[in-house]
Amino acid sequence: MPAQYTPIPVYQQPCLATDATDQSFYLVGSPTVNILEVNFVTNPAATTVNLISSQDDPTNSNYTILPYLPMYNRTFVSTKLFALSGLAHNSETFAVFTNSTQNSTSSSWQGVQLDFAEGGYDTYYDPYVTYFPSSSPLLAVGTYLPSADNFSHGFTTVFDTDNNGKMYPALVNAVSFNSTLHILTFGSPVDVNMNGIKLTAEAIPVTAASTGYVLDKALDGTTLVYSITPNESATLNRVPQSGNTLRFAANMAASALQSRILTYSVSPSGRPYFNTFDPVTGIWSGDGLISSTFSANDTAIAKPVLGTIIGGVVGGLLAIAGAIFLFFRLRGQRSQKASGIEGLGSKQGNQEDKDIVSLGDEPQHPDSYIPPPPHPSNSHEPMMFESNSMEPSPHAPHYVSPTSFGESSTTGRSPQYFVQGDDMPYNPQVGSPSPWCDEEASPTIHHSSPRNPQNHLP
Repeated sequence: MPAQYTPIPVYQQPCLATDATDQSFYLVGSPTVNILEVNFVTNPAATTVNLISSQDDPTNSNYTILPYLPMYNRTFVSTKLFALSGLAHNSETFAVFTNSTQNSTSSSWQGVQLDFAEGGYDTYYDPYVTYFPSSSPLLAVGTYLPSADNFSHGFTTVFDTDNNGKMYPALVNAVSFNSTLHILTFGSPVDVNMNGIKLTAEAIPVTAASTGYVLDKALDGTTLVYSITPNESATLNRVPQSGNTLRFAANMAASALQSRILTYSVSPSGRPYFNTFDPVTGIWSGDGLISSTFSANDTAIAKPVLGTIIGGVVGGLLAIAGAIFLFFRLRGQRSQKASGIEGLGSKQGNQEDKDIVSLGDEPQHPDSYIPPPPHPSNSHEPMMFESNSMEPSPHAPHYVSPTSFGESSTTGRSPQYFVQGDDMPYNPQVGSPSPWCDEEASPTIHHSSPRNPQNHLP
């Protein structure tokens, strides 16, 4: 579509991601029900955005419906529990907390791998991650050491509602899956030193390569910034700030841009802002900044974080995942008129001729500590399922997709989930199985169909 430059839009459920150049970024959101927009922004100081894509009435979008296949659903409970924990080859792997407990693991945590190479939106998930984080998580922040190999090391740091944190060394596998090699394998967890810090329910995670950040609300309503670099330390630190600061907003979106943290927020008066934070200097930039009355002595302060923030392609994939989450949330605003499912297929044992994700000339992080590869001991062989099977297995792998939400939740009201094609809401309870699908007895892996204009967003 031709360039359409408009003032910065107001979104209540925004997503942010830097582009492949790590200079510009995308803003994704919905101005009204049933409209999803994607905007391109040249820099954080811009006062206008370029509307590059808009989809109307996503409820009635074209989908390929395969009635003979069972409909399985996985709900990504929150974008705060969708942690990028590994980057290997063309694949980005996340630790995800879902709404359904796996019978074989008694956990709602799963590994999800997204692969956008080779002309297809490939999605895999594996419920077996060896060690399983808290069943009552507050947020999860992923960190990783970039790798051009088939395996990547990283961490998933999970903070729970009791203000405890644990770091899980993560081994990501981007090649093949079997009884000993899974998508995401956690090692034995390490307790996080909270350093006197108490996170609120409004805290927001930000992945920045080997360093993870958490934005949280201070007592005076401004924004606090915390950091943790798991391959160097198990301590959560407060990043010192200088000068005016950003007013915290519960619907704030954040991402990584060059060596800074990028945010989008809407002021109480309804004005949207882009702001950036430099974790080295501790300085916020952009409009709408305010002074802070929050005392530096009210929580722990540590030295400035010197780790480089890497955005680029990885940030873009985070926004795509966020946009998918938002898209299905908006679908629940209306009665569902149709159900759809993409075709299923199997993961090939070897992936050849794949392009390697380039991170440009960004500085490399020192290998001061790389966790040893975990050694999973699961004896179950992952099951495969082909889309052309007319008689699907009762243990067929599940289609990874957020289900629709009900009306946007407000403070004190949990979002409602809907069974695909049904009008009855389901309020999931952590630790209980989903009412609409039978869990498989062994870890499974799901492969979505290649990109097809009939069953993918444009």
